[in-house]
Amino acid sequence: MLKKALYVPALVLAVAAIVAVPSAPAAAASANGHIVDIGVKATTAAGASLGTFHLNNAVPVKAGGNYHLALIGWQVSSGKIVVVPVNATFLVVAGKANLTLSNAKDNGVDVHVAKTGGGQLKYTVGAGYIMSRNLTSGRITLR
Repeated sequence: MLKKALYVPALVLAVAAIVAVPSAPAAAASANGHIVDIGVKATTAAGASLGTFHLNNAVPVKAGGNYHLALIGWQVSSGKIVVVPVNATFLVVAGKANLTLSNAKDNGVDVHVAKTGGGQLKYTVGAGYIMSRNLTSGRITLR
């Protein structure tokens, strides 16, 4: 478990430094390759980046803050790893009194954090992706 926790963030940083997120729809991009992992790119409402987080790591948030979370995937395409947006739906499953979702887009959602304590969102990936079944839904922790 420790190796994966150290390896994936290093992979994320290496990939993020080399590859820009493409603007093409995720389902079209996925047709060329297999998504090997899922993560979340977090920004403030003003657009400042909080970073890219593997789902094993909590996204840091503050009470009263507004954030945009975008689901992304690491995909193998022509022997290279690229970052692609992953379309999904989102639902608050823990901390419903703390979190409010709005402005849902194809691969992201805006989140308002009302008070300390954070919570969890459940994501469910849309159709048309090639990935392991265990990646098709999961949780994003906000702390």
